[in-house]
Amino acid sequence: MPGRAALTIYVAAPWILWPLSFVVFRDHFIWAMAASTGLIGMATLLLGVAENLGPRRRWPLAAVAYTALLYTAFAAGNLLAEALGMGRGVEEVYRMVGRDPILAAPLAWIGFWEEVYWRAGLQEGIVSGRLRLPWPLASIPYALVHVSTGNPVLVAAALVVGLTLGHEAHRYGAAVSAASHVAWLYLVLLAAPLR
Repeated sequence: MPGRAALTIYVAAPWILWPLSFVVFRDHFIWAMAASTGLIGMATLLLGVAENLGPRRRWPLAAVAYTALLYTAFAAGNLLAEALGMGRGVEEVYRMVGRDPILAAPLAWIGFWEEVYWRAGLQEGIVSGRLRLPWPLASIPYALVHVSTGNPVLVAAALVVGLTLGHEAHRYGAAVSAASHVAWLYLVLLAAPLR
């Protein structure tokens, strides 16, 4: 396990990289996010903080089930956001990301490296492993790091993603939650968008 200074930088990195990706480089969001997630994901592997990375038995079925669960939760959340007059928050995310099929490669990259950092590194390696705290607590920083976007819908969405994929990673391994994350991104943004 790395020293305290390295861990502090590791844990703090998204608090710098997310505002850069979502706010400063908003016009190039996908590419900024690909750079940010790649950086923190590779740091996870280089620092050796990843735990529970490999898949467990019956993982393809789990990946499909969690992808369907997450998509269903977002479909319901979309209806709720509309009912609460917060539909603009959903539309803002779609505008920022875009819908070009060329996004398939960077979306896969982003989904994979987010799971390596947030689930294998922060959740399983640090929160559950090093600190011996319940894994759901790792979903809180994942949601709060999105506050810099100024979009409350995105913060709530991140909490749902963090809890859903966090449960999957804890139970089946972060490689499986990565498969679900990528499949869900493809569904919700490209194949069957909610807007």
